[in-house]
Amino acid sequence: ERLTWDPFLRQAVLLNGATEPKVGVRAWCVARLGIGMETEYVSFTPPGIAAVKMTRGPKILETFGGTWEFTPVDTVRTKVTFRYQLRARPHWLAWLIEPVARWWFSRETRIRVAALANTLESLSPGAGSKAAFESPKVAAHGDFASTAAMQLAKPLGRKPRELAEELS
Repeated sequence: ERLTWDPFLRQAVLLNGATEPKVGVRAWCVARLGIGMETEYVSFTPPGIAAVKMTRGPKILETFGGTWEFTPVDTVRTKVTFRYQLRARPHWLAWLIEPVARWWFSRETRIRVAALANTLESLSPGAGSKAAFESPKVAAHGDFASTAAMQLAKPLGRKPRELAEELS
């Protein structure tokens, strides 16, 4: 369960009686700072991709979208890519707000990756240090790539892609 390791989130629930994520399902997430956002899944194809768009959120954001991609690199590595797009309001302040918001999301992602590494370590000693968390060479490919699921799969007797999906 993501809330057990993800320090960014205080709350994450599916809405309108939904029991699992899928295209069209809405979720309500509250960050540890108390900022809440309702999102709708626009893509959900486990174990490869999940994408959401904001349907209701902080007044400072006109639009927000996030994508999480899980791509096998080879037999022992899976690249995990996080992408966020946003547009701030008021528009005349976007030059200031958007770079700060991008910096904040990047910082929060780094904190989340560190928490994930600690969780991996607790699941299988040595896994956190074996799992590589690296910045992709091309910024458009996201903030981080990780080998975490591949490193943990064998010791835990799990399929790497299923484990990656569970950790996401």
